[in-house]
Amino acid sequence: MNAENFSAYLDHPAKLWQLPYQEIKNLVEEYPYAANLRWLLAIKSSMEHDPRFPQHLHALAAHTYDRAALRAFIKTHLPELVGIATQIEERLELRHWEELELAAKEPLPP
Repeated sequence: MNAENFSAYLDHPAKLWQLPYQEIKNLVEEYPYAANLRWLLAIKSSMEHDPRFPQHLHALAAHTYDRAALRAFIKTHLPELVGIATQIEERLELRHWEELELAAKEPLPP
């Protein structure tokens, strides 16, 4: 993540599915007082259904300056982001092994 991407992720958090969780986590560890990074980490952990989401949300609440904005953001955006993550997971679902075996047995077209 660079400075240009950072503002894009803050403006459009749904793009976070492209970014690895560990990259955001490393940035939070490097800059522990950056509330904006904690926003992104909380959103990413929510998108991935990470069990540490409540911990990230509590840390964000402790580091943010405007909890009313945090509450409004969560109410308006998190259900939407969770839905986007679910759609992505459904697209990446693997086919059943029996289907793969049947496809392997079929002759290739000439």
